Amino acid sequence: MGEWTVRATGPDEIARVHAFYAAEHRRHTGREFPLPLETLVHLSTSPGRDPELDLLTVELDGTPVGRGVVIANPPFSEVVAHLAVHSSLSDAETTEAYRLLVDGLEVAARARVGDGDAHEHAIGVDVLDGDPKVDRTLASLGFALTRRSYEMGMDLDPDFPRPVPPPGVTLRPWDRDTDTDAVIAIITEAFTDHNGDSVGGPESVLHFLATDEIRHDLTFVAEDDEGPMGVVISMDRPGAGYVSSLGVLRRARGRGVGRALLLASLAGFAASGAARAGLDVDAENLSGATRLYESVGLRPEVVYALWLRPLAG
Repeated sequence: MGEWTVRATGPDEIARVHAFYAAEHRRHTGREFPLPLETLVHLSTSPGRDPELDLLTVELDGTPVGRGVVIANPPFSEVVAHLAVHSSLSDAETTEAYRLLVDGLEVAARARVGDGDAHEHAIGVDVLDGDPKVDRTLASLGFALTRRSYEMGMDLDPDFPRPVPPPGVTLRPWDRDTDTDAVIAIITEAFTDHNGDSVGGPESVLHFLATDEIRHDLTFVAEDDEGPMGVVISMDRPGAGYVSSLGVLRRARGRGVGRALLLASLAGFAASGAARAGLDVDAENLSGATRLYESVGLRPEVVYALWLRPLAG
């Protein structure tokens, strides 16, 4: 079956990692990969990332045939790797490529957990959904399909209406100099209610907010007489607008704040000439975000599957 190797991915290979993911995404879905190279570069330098553990390459006879990007946030209840394996591999080669990547994921997870009880943690493999060969492989490696996530999208009419904020609520463009602490608090609390681990704490959120990809003119803060309590962070993607993050404090939920923020972002994209917009969401999001997104016209276009197994397995 050839000579297999697994190794850390050098920082000078990020562009090749991106190209690998893009090619497999296009081959599997017929769509362009929505994650820009600049975003992957920025994510790879997030606080807590360990390039020796978190960027994996599997080679067959010296040729890369599999890539992995590990996402690990405290408390490491789920250490997840986004994996892609070349679709031309045979069933046996696919199994071996995934086995090697999963071995690397185990090492990355155990480095985070340390002497803690491994039974309280899981490793996860995030892959494009619907490939029977991959499904059989992951099942054979002890993983169980746990939940799915969507890339959602919609066409934008140039006259997309701007929202009317709920009573007592003001929407305004964010100010990086004055709003950063409030936005960190909103995102940290809002994403604590999601499946898996949170967004990784204030340092990770601050790193995320430092990216040049954020559309400051289309990133809005919602506030009332108690202060900021919601935010939508907007970015550009090739040929489309992208709603990167949407969060509302628990105290302000049920008032239509999230909907108003989402519509403000979409309306801003439409007014700036974008013909489409999209976002990513956990299909079983605990806050009901999927229903909100569908109510404004967003529809699932690409589906990812998350497979989990106990770290101690």
